[in-house]
Amino acid sequence: MSYLYQGTIERLVHGGYFSPEQGDHILFELSKLQRIKNQVTAMAEERLQYFCDRLLSELKSGNCPMIPMALSMIFYNLTQMGADTQRLRDFLDECEELQQVIEKTINAG
Repeated sequence: MSYLYQGTIERLVHGGYFSPEQGDHILFELSKLQRIKNQVTAMAEERLQYFCDRLLSELKSGNCPMIPMALSMIFYNLTQMGADTQRLRDFLDECEELQQVIEKTINAG
């Protein structure tokens, strides 16, 4: 699950498994995440680890919405910016609730 965002971007760039209509829809959905991405990438370097740890804490306590693509995008950007994301990745990859959200989304489409 942690690599959902990165994999989707790579498929769009390389013309993988999406029809043109699906690609347009995915790009539209990704554009909705741009504000969150901008906030994460604008974060001061000394705040990255705190944010990563706090996000993990909020996810574990159930105080953060389980939005797979948004969480994967945040994970990807934090990793690219140098935060230690190992514990966040482990949580995202093992979280049954996130897997259920993904399955529900796939089955609805």
